[in-house]
Amino acid sequence: MELAGFFTAHSVWLASSRQGPVIPILACEKAGERSLQRFDNEGSMEKAVNRAKALLSANIEQAERGIVIYDAFVTIDEVRNDALVVHAVEFGQEPVTIEIIQPYRPANSTSGFGVMQPKVSLPDDLVAIADTLIEAFFRGLDSHEEGGPLWTDSLVAA
Repeated sequence: MELAGFFTAHSVWLASSRQGPVIPILACEKAGERSLQRFDNEGSMEKAVNRAKALLSANIEQAERGIVIYDAFVTIDEVRNDALVVHAVEFGQEPVTIEIIQPYRPANSTSGFGVMQPKVSLPDDLVAIADTLIEAFFRGLDSHEEGGPLWTDSLVAA
């Protein structure tokens, strides 16, 4: 979750100054080392997201954990929002997948850039440790030098 938080903050930072969608990324962590791959030459956003997800699933780098983040529209409480979708996987005997939706208001909106509280979807067997996982996500978010403070300063009500 710390990896997901860090790169969510990174993507929020990118979204704060973009006029279009944030380019999909794949980030992995292995033995404490992080890697990042951008998917900006795939021909379409859908192809970029699918390629990033396929590479994450294949885990050819034998990573311990990885995430794909991409820009999308999501409906929350019957309102369509721009959002960063975070698909996080902890690899192991049985991979565990967590989905995080980070709604945001684009930089070119009339109200200016803003972020809302993330929505986290956990597998049933992780609900008991949800608080610990959320704390790890925010620890990762806060650790991004530019994105952490920006996220905090840009927080708005949904």
